[in-house]
Amino acid sequence: MKKTLPALLLVAAVLVGGYFSTRDVLAQATRVSARNQIDFLAFYCAGKVSAARADPYLAEPLRSCEETAMASLGPKFKMAPYLVVPAPLPPYVLALFAPFGLASYRVAATLWFALLLGACALTVILLRRLSVLPLLVLFVPVLLADALASILIGQIVPVVLCFVCAAALALRDGKPLAAAGYAVATLLEAHVGLPLCLALFVWQPQTRRGIVLFGGALGLLSLAYGGIAQHVEYLTRVVPAQARAEGLSFSGQYSLSALLAQTGVEPGLALQLGSLSYVVMLVVGIVLAGRLARSLHDPAFVAVVPPALVLLGGAYAHIHQMAFALPLAFMLVARRSAWRPLALAALLLLAIPWQSFAEMPFFYTRLPPLPRVDIRPAMSRIAEGDRLAEDEWGLWQSLPIRDRRTPLQRLETKLPTWLGLLALTIAAFGIAAGGAQNESSEERSRANLRSITRA
Repeated sequence: MKKTLPALLLVAAVLVGGYFSTRDVLAQATRVSARNQIDFLAFYCAGKVSAARADPYLAEPLRSCEETAMASLGPKFKMAPYLVVPAPLPPYVLALFAPFGLASYRVAATLWFALLLGACALTVILLRRLSVLPLLVLFVPVLLADALASILIGQIVPVVLCFVCAAALALRDGKPLAAAGYAVATLLEAHVGLPLCLALFVWQPQTRRGIVLFGGALGLLSLAYGGIAQHVEYLTRVVPAQARAEGLSFSGQYSLSALLAQTGVEPGLALQLGSLSYVVMLVVGIVLAGRLARSLHDPAFVAVVPPALVLLGGAYAHIHQMAFALPLAFMLVARRSAWRPLALAALLLLAIPWQSFAEMPFFYTRLPPLPRVDIRPAMSRIAEGDRLAEDEWGLWQSLPIRDRRTPLQRLETKLPTWLGLLALTIAAFGIAAGGAQNESSEERSRANLRSITRA
């Protein structure tokens, strides 16, 4: 005891001294992290507003909450004038964010940051079991495409990606109820979770009861929390408004709708064509999921294929959502086939969040400044009336101070990701066809052997 006491005192002194010496640094770091998590700010305030039984989809009181939350970080932190960041989330997601509103914004943002880091770490562990690739090969793409692209802005993607991997692993381990639960949890990102749940329902009959059970529970939670009126508002007003405000913005979007709108296609038609392409890729993804799972004798592919394929085209897709293609890319790279080099090329292209890098100050401030434009008329329109937060966000997105890059420069940052998705899709079809051919040749060999034995 006498020998260990000085050591314990030394450790205690180091910890206390380290705390006081780094306290201000940590405090500033948490403030900066909370300021940058602009998407979580919207989620936090929408959850808080909905818990107070106000409308979380209107510009007010959402804007006031965001201004108050940002101001709580210190005098140097404040929202841009008139700005409101919408939270176009269904009521059941708002219900999950409501508990964060019980804490101050700074504390809530720190907890969310830690949760996202934990989700990324767990995703690497799950991917290791799914692909048996070296940890370093898994860690770097997840760090860039998942953590960097999402955590800096407080997005929910790392949590959902973790559930996608968990559902795939549960299918491989023969745990249909767990797979169904994880699949329903991916509905936190509905346009990704829906194709996953449908694929399980089609190709894994043993998960159907769990999907109905957990999906029904989620629906009841959503109705109990938001009520029918809020669901009607979300489906009929919020989703279309968000599509108009964000889905057509080529600055940050990877959707077909945004690309078509950039080329001059009428906005309504661009959204319709983007939505149609989403449905097409959803069906293609479900069909391919079944073929890959059957050809490679691995049901895990049922969970990872649809979330990846619906990223190609569509009416709504951001750079942080491209991380949903990583599990399929890793699992295809781990397979020995003639298509492996193409799958590896796809992984390398998808591993880098080109858009996120292009928007970082180091690169962005090197671009020529935009000409001075009087934005006060647009600001006055933003301040008028009590409208949806998505409508005001759309006006803000249209301001000529938003993006210094030319349309060509924006296209250049998107091309590598689009090529990665296309290469991944081709490789998946090629491996599925090759696996089916190999399986057919094996069956023919067995049939010939049986006929020879009978003779």
